[in-house]
Amino acid sequence: MRSFAVTAFAICLLTLGFSATGSAQFASGTSFTLPPPPPTPTSSCFGCGGSGGGNTQRSAAEPTRRDFAGPELDTGDASLSAYENSHSLSDFYEAETHLKAALSYINKWGPAEKSLCELYGDAEKYEIALVACQIAAEHTSDFKNGRIVKKWLVTEHIPWLVLRIHSKAYEAGVAAYNSNCGSSAEASLNNGITVLESGGADVVDLRADSGAQVEKCKATLVALMAQSKSLNDEVAAWNKQHP
Repeated sequence: MRSFAVTAFAICLLTLGFSATGSAQFASGTSFTLPPPPPTPTSSCFGCGGSGGGNTQRSAAEPTRRDFAGPELDTGDASLSAYENSHSLSDFYEAETHLKAALSYINKWGPAEKSLCELYGDAEKYEIALVACQIAAEHTSDFKNGRIVKKWLVTEHIPWLVLRIHSKAYEAGVAAYNSNCGSSAEASLNNGITVLESGGADVVDLRADSGAQVEKCKATLVALMAQSKSLNDEVAAWNKQHP
């Protein structure tokens, strides 16, 4: 398991006065490169259709919902495996279609929900991946070895998804800050307004609104610093558990 490599976010204000002629420079935020999801345990609960429950022996009598859901799960897991290698939209939609079809036969079926969680996580759709994984964790009795599956979900995959969600939120906050308050080599914060250093025709001088803009940028900076500390603490805890 690779650990997270995170550099603490540091944005410094060159001046706090923000006078009418003064300017302040903001360093850019930190981008996080997070490792792939924890490897899938090799327990038998993840075999037989990829999630432990797809293959079932059909009864000679009337077919059950499981008889219909199982093949959909198997096909969905095959497409999921293909998507993990190809990252093509066709493989993604193929997997999603069959996994949702399996769930149409058995609502909140643990193996199908877990596979959907992995599919969405691989596609960086972390919020809906988390929902699917939480449902799977509540239905581990559907797996052949539910205790192993639940331990992996609760201690490994779900915390990883939460960390990715928090990281993405932080990155979005930094991007918004840079856009509104200025942080690139070509721009500076002048009177709270991002302007071109060249002083050319594209400069926007809104001195009347500069004070409010400065205060907004300062408040955003304080919030980002707190968010950065929380994220770094979270990453440190993850790295401690995954040396």
